[in-house]
Amino acid sequence: MEEDAESRADTVLDADVLNEQEIPEGVDWFLLEKILNFVELGIPITLTLNVSGATVSGVCISARQYMDELLSVFKKIYSKLGDDVATKLIEISKEEYPSPEEILERGQITRNYLHLVDARIVAPGGSPIPYNEGMLWRGKISSVDGFAIGQISPSKD
Repeated sequence: MEEDAESRADTVLDADVLNEQEIPEGVDWFLLEKILNFVELGIPITLTLNVSGATVSGVCISARQYMDELLSVFKKIYSKLGDDVATKLIEISKEEYPSPEEILERGQITRNYLHLVDARIVAPGGSPIPYNEGMLWRGKISSVDGFAIGQISPSKD
């Protein structure tokens, strides 16, 4: 598995392998072309983001992983979701969000959103919210004003 991750990392760093999407004005090219390529190819990265004045921190995961996590949350919240509905959601997710292998096969990644798991929103001068456990978070890449590698977590007082 470690060799697989190393191979995927080499792919991200090889600019000729993946057909990059055009970078919209105001979007950080490094975040879009490098960091999110690692993530979409199955290598999660901890990020702290500044988004329209708010700070959001968590583990950045692929769109496919996010949809899988979201489906699990829906199943827990809405226990009456039938197998047919769950199956349909999985099918839609797989069509819309390719696996790392499918991305490499196609040679193209298109991203407009980024996805965090174990996410917390940090209020200025306050503690991360939620305090006890993170949440799923999805945001527009074009709304990110800045980012740092690493994750803010509650202090252990």
